[in-house]
Amino acid sequence: MKKLLMILLAAAIVFGFAACEDSDNGPKVVVVEDATTAVSIPEQTDPFGDKPTSDFIEAGATIDENGTITAVLKATAVEGFNDENPEEEEGYYLPLKFTYPEGTTFTINGRVKTVDADQLHFQWIGGSDFDKTKITEKNFSIDFQTKDGIERVNIDLSGCTLATE
Repeated sequence: MKKLLMILLAAAIVFGFAACEDSDNGPKVVVVEDATTAVSIPEQTDPFGDKPTSDFIEAGATIDENGTITAVLKATAVEGFNDENPEEEEGYYLPLKFTYPEGTTFTINGRVKTVDADQLHFQWIGGSDFDKTKITEKNFSIDFQTKDGIERVNIDLSGCTLATE
């Protein structure tokens, strides 16, 4: 628990929370002084549907102050994960825990989502035949829309590997 709190504190201080402002060269990212969101790796026993987080990621996963995740992802099947895209019902998923104020929405890959605060989010990385050399092509940003504006978290998967069973 202490490790989780330290990760959350580090994330809240320097994790890349940012507000977006439009500019001629795309969104300009500026640090939000009092970021209200945090991203962490869930505990191994935290559930996603009827499966524990340990079915998706090996123990010892970390997220550093730059948003780089170091983890071994496991291939897992999740029936009904994305009814719109059945391809996403198996493969590698990145489990994340978001902490943010009530009423916050977030956007990943252009899809706006709302979940309860402290609920787990699983990001599909690729199918079980995914080419592990392309993992960094799956880097992504999470934009949290809070009452105070947008806070951006950049996720870097360069420290991730894929387990082979």
